[in-house]
Amino acid sequence: MLYFLFFGDKMKELLQKYFLSIILIIVLSLTLTLTYEIITDRFYSYSKPEIVYPKDLDVKGIEYDHNNVSVVFWKLPGSIQGFGKKNGGMPIRLTEWNMQSQCIVYETENQTDFIERASKDPRVRYINPVYIGHLVPANVTVGLPSMNELSNLSAGKPEIVYPADLDEKGVEYDHNIVTIGFWKLPGSLERFGDKYDGKVYRLTEENLHLQSIEYETNNQTDFIDRASKDPLVKYIHPVGIGHFTPVNGTYGLPSIDNISADSTG
Repeated sequence: MLYFLFFGDKMKELLQKYFLSIILIIVLSLTLTLTYEIITDRFYSYSKPEIVYPKDLDVKGIEYDHNNVSVVFWKLPGSIQGFGKKNGGMPIRLTEWNMQSQCIVYETENQTDFIERASKDPRVRYINPVYIGHLVPANVTVGLPSMNELSNLSAGKPEIVYPADLDEKGVEYDHNIVTIGFWKLPGSLERFGDKYDGKVYRLTEENLHLQSIEYETNNQTDFIDRASKDPLVKYIHPVGIGHFTPVNGTYGLPSIDNISADSTG
């Protein structure tokens, strides 16, 4: 009892002695926090988002999904669903990758109207329709750069090689393993495989660094056909027995026209 009384008195003495200092520290912390929020909000308000409308892609001849819009935020809104509802859309495919990259896809019946309204929110960094195939920025960033930079992008589908293509060329390959090169690794390699009926095979640090992952599957053709439609896929092909030797020296597989039985060893 005496112990608690002694330290209770000591605590009161310390509080009385340093009360003003404690209050000053609290006020200073609150001031710094408020200042940061004001500066951040002003930064957002003066930073105009990069906007791409459906008509811009029509002019460039780029295919896109007419119902989905990709929004990259400077800072995620308090309610992702509320943001969508406010601007006439609803979030879809909310994955771990979407949350980490602050890139949310919204489904909407009127893309132009949604983009027009949502782009006025100061938290929006990029906003554009979701593409069919790929737009490939030189630096492979999340979100789309300005429309003026579209000339630096290539629109197209991933490099795909099916088992039938290799059979025709007389190239030997493993009938159960498929290599996928990604523009950006999916949030979960395992879930990606499960989605297309495959499972990760021989995962190494080099594979992760190169963003080239091998999957084991019981049906290569079906796996390749389905997985190749995912926008993260850069190239996809069966694993060769020996080595494929791309003419451009990259780890991806070149066009099937550049492959022959002589390219394995």
